[in-house]
Amino acid sequence: MLAELEELGMQLARATAAKALVDLAEPEPPEEEAEEPLAAESKPEATQAATPRRIASKSSGTPRKSDPVQSFIRLAKAVCELIALEAGLAAGPATTKSSLVSPALRADPRRERLLQAFREVTETTQDKYALRAGFTTRLDEELAADAEKILGLPEIFYPLCQEFGIELNVRTLPDDIIGMDPWDYENDPYCMDPPTPRATPPP
Repeated sequence: MLAELEELGMQLARATAAKALVDLAEPEPPEEEAEEPLAAESKPEATQAATPRRIASKSSGTPRKSDPVQSFIRLAKAVCELIALEAGLAAGPATTKSSLVSPALRADPRRERLLQAFREVTETTQDKYALRAGFTTRLDEELAADAEKILGLPEIFYPLCQEFGIELNVRTLPDDIIGMDPWDYENDPYCMDPPTPRATPPP
């Protein structure tokens, strides 16, 4: 059925393209010459009587002529979409499986944290859904390339935001995204045994 639709679309596209080429090859019609002033003055009543008829004929419900070029563009786009759909179906279920997130990526703790941070910074963006979809794809690529988890959150987040043209406000970003890990006061030797300040004798 898709192949038949493609063939019908190609036939319509060829016919529309031929009509568009013929219309483009035709010379533009010459402009109507203005009536001579004497003739117009000699028959004012006839001109006035003919004017309402002309207006009525122009304002009749005649459908506007379609542009063959625009029709060809729409048909060509539809045929391309049909070809892509047929290719996707012919590829089988492997295409669908490849679009799923692997268990290794889902288990990566950086993924959900970075996705949440990007949702927060794009909350007021007009095309936020398209940006989030693109960011998710690129994030999965970066995480898959860094299977050893060497890169930290800022090293992944900042370049991707710059790639998508997102201007970040550092004041509103969480500490872990900025690169400031939470301070462990309980196990910090300096906090457990702080130095005792003493005044030094003058020289």
